[in-house]
Amino acid sequence: MEQAFLPRASVGLVIGAESICAAHVVADADGRRVEEIRTEALPVRLFGGAPTATMQQALAGALEKIGAGFKDAYLPVHVALPDPVIQLVVFELEDLPKTKKSRAELVRWRLAKEFHAEGQPLDCAHQDLGAEDGKRLLLGQAGDGAWLAALKQALRDAGITPWTINAGVCHRFNRFHDRFASEANGGALVTLDPEWWTLTVWDREIRLRLARGRWRDGAAGNDGYEAIAAEAERTILSYVRGGVERAIGRIFIAGEAPATATLSQALARRMRDGPVVLSAGADFADAPAAAESGYAPLALAAAVS
Repeated sequence: MEQAFLPRASVGLVIGAESICAAHVVADADGRRVEEIRTEALPVRLFGGAPTATMQQALAGALEKIGAGFKDAYLPVHVALPDPVIQLVVFELEDLPKTKKSRAELVRWRLAKEFHAEGQPLDCAHQDLGAEDGKRLLLGQAGDGAWLAALKQALRDAGITPWTINAGVCHRFNRFHDRFASEANGGALVTLDPEWWTLTVWDREIRLRLARGRWRDGAAGNDGYEAIAAEAERTILSYVRGGVERAIGRIFIAGEAPATATLSQALARRMRDGPVVLSAGADFADAPAAAESGYAPLALAAAVS
């Protein structure tokens, strides 16, 4: 009965710093298929400093172009934002604040302090993740309030009403959750998108424990991927050594295909068992080649997450 209420079509929309990408996905008797993938370049770069009216108008114009094929169809639109602009931290606490309000205040204060954002407007959320080694785990998530307001206004100006707006890492975690849950121990996911890369770690209970997004500095070739592999390895080892029962059973890779292949080789040289590369279009019927390049893999993940 639940399947009948699921939307038969949806859109994943990625808002990057220099371009946006939309993937229109349709589900029918033959399974999921990609109806269309569209990309629009932005005339200005986003997420550098405070948002301006020029940036907001430029984004709205690009969104209006890319949304021409779906915005009047009343489809669910799931927006994915760059991981570096959304901070996710799991706090390990001796005691969990008793009320939702006090937990929200603690998360806001801790995130503002950790990311040197005191006095700035933060849009925050939190979730109780349970306990580990006698500590309570509280997931905190925050984004720049001014930027989130500008993005929402640009979407409204373009006639697009999003169902969800979240960090790309959250959409990907949901997209591949069942695959991750099939592993006995915890795991890690390294994702590569055109402008940033992200390391995500979860425990054996499939609870998100770490999500760290970094803008890519433009380093091309093997040296850039080796640096990413080295930082991912250091961070994973630090996480594992931080708890008695922590373990990483498998490492996964997702993102644009040419980059994931090269990163897979770099990680394999540092691991006993090579990483598993996840394909965004693996369970789509006749997915086009474009589904594996640019922001399309993330847009597809957002569409079906």
